[in-house]
Amino acid sequence: MTRGYLFASLLLKISRRLDLAEAHSVRDHVLVENRHQPHTIHVRTYIEERYKLNVYWKQDYRELFDLEADPGEINNLWNDPQSQDLKATLTRRLLDAELGIEPVPMPRVTPA
Repeated sequence: MTRGYLFASLLLKISRRLDLAEAHSVRDHVLVENRHQPHTIHVRTYIEERYKLNVYWKQDYRELFDLEADPGEINNLWNDPQSQDLKATLTRRLLDAELGIEPVPMPRVTPA
């Protein structure tokens, strides 16, 4: 098991212990940035309780793992024909998570 998976698993377990009044503010995912140089992000990782998606900067190679069935992250499901719907769903969730980082812009005051 990787440290990233263990950390994400711990965060998700902690979030479940919060009472329901606080649950609306707790994410069901972890978003990780790996930088090999101070100003360049080389890997974005999106982790949910069961799945992990790695997207590499300027690379065609991607990784998708089922952490429940494959905790050692050996079987990359990215190109698996049966995992294409899952891949699309997790890619969309990664994009939504990335867009959610930015502050909400000011409301439009004039029409476009």
